[in-house]
Amino acid sequence: MRVVSSLQQLVADLGGTLNERSATVLDVYSPEPLTLEGLTGDRLELDDIDVRGTLVFKNCFFSDLRVSNCATDCVVIIGCHIRRITVRKFSPQCVLNISDTRCEMVSAHDLPEISADAVVADSAFTVTAVRRRVSISHLDAGSLTIGEQLVADAIEVTVTGARIAENLHIHDFHAGSLTVSDTAVGRSLRLRRLAFDRELKLADLECHGRTIIENVSGRNPIQLVRCNLRDDLEGTGLRQLADDMAMLQLVRSRIGGAVSVTMVSDAGKVELWETAVNGRIAFPVLSPRYQMGSGTVVSAIELDAERARSARHIRMLALRCFGETTATAYRVLRVSFAARHRISEEDLCYYLQRDAEARNLARPGRWLHRWLFGGVLGWGVLILPPTRALAVGIILTGLVLTGTGASPAVEAGDLGGAMTLAAALWFNVGTGLPQHLTTTPWSALAVACTAAGLILITVIVGVTIRKLVR
Repeated sequence: MRVVSSLQQLVADLGGTLNERSATVLDVYSPEPLTLEGLTGDRLELDDIDVRGTLVFKNCFFSDLRVSNCATDCVVIIGCHIRRITVRKFSPQCVLNISDTRCEMVSAHDLPEISADAVVADSAFTVTAVRRRVSISHLDAGSLTIGEQLVADAIEVTVTGARIAENLHIHDFHAGSLTVSDTAVGRSLRLRRLAFDRELKLADLECHGRTIIENVSGRNPIQLVRCNLRDDLEGTGLRQLADDMAMLQLVRSRIGGAVSVTMVSDAGKVELWETAVNGRIAFPVLSPRYQMGSGTVVSAIELDAERARSARHIRMLALRCFGETTATAYRVLRVSFAARHRISEEDLCYYLQRDAEARNLARPGRWLHRWLFGGVLGWGVLILPPTRALAVGIILTGLVLTGTGASPAVEAGDLGGAMTLAAALWFNVGTGLPQHLTTTPWSALAVACTAAGLILITVIVGVTIRKLVR
């Protein structure tokens, strides 16, 4: 192994030109590994370098380092302080490895592989046209850009433990897998014009600005796991996968702003599992439906100006937005209507929400909740069910009294008298029964009708007062 410790020695051993604190070395062949250790200067340029083995930069201090057309097995930059690093056009077997290095800017272009660990890049770290693999860990940079592709083969990209002060931009290539984990982004994250074969996963990510996923397609869902996105999440031009798979999955994540996704076609699905959306879910043209799993909380959704005037319209809205009529879907709609003070639609959503919750109960409780609390009492928010139940009770009681008679107070066939007596029983008007009807069966009938009527009238009055107050 040849060790070089100064620019003068480098030029003397390998040739090139030396200008005070700058050196240029062109078209050099070294039959053994080459280590440049402790070199200092303003600028070092190595072009068309062929080293049998590894080219190492160790504990070097430069303002500008340029390495291009390199044909070594590996280029290693370790423990250096270099203001600007520019590497370009490495041979197919040459790998770049940067570790424990501080710089202002790194620009890498047309490399087979690049690996960076514990690198500080105050301004920017840019990687373009990598052919096989990008592995970045524990990077502290102003911005990180990974993009473009010169070959058709899929590349592997892994970013972990990074701290990006401003923007993280990944764009324009075909990936076998793309993973960003345990990473903090100070401004915005943008994934643009990407295709992936196996996995695209953002895990334990914190982004303080907008997160944009644009024209990304793959064979599996895009996954956001345990992510904390402080601002909006925007997806545009996404494609639905086969077999009704979701093209976007949010798992145990938190979205501080709005969520807006558009599809290439009019079909698509987004899944939210144990995820909180503090902003609104927007439904632009060609938006997907949202499937919300257990533990998901959504503050509101974007609603049409047209009012939903019946439960059927609310069900259609839930199907259009969420593809299902579950209690969670109705709860999100209810919160959204409440935020806009659309009271009648909020009440309809609450009624349907409680009805959907009752469908999951065991059979005796299911019938009790759906038909008594929902169908008769209207869950305390709708005035029609208790009014309808009271009217049906009075009419049925009146018809029975018309057919059987309540002599001597009402003769058989006296419909008017029977209906008046039935109303008196249900409304508990006066004594509830004529003085002639004092037998035990008539007393039991009066108590039953009065109790039922009292409950229904109380619910009707309560619902009416609630609507007037609101």
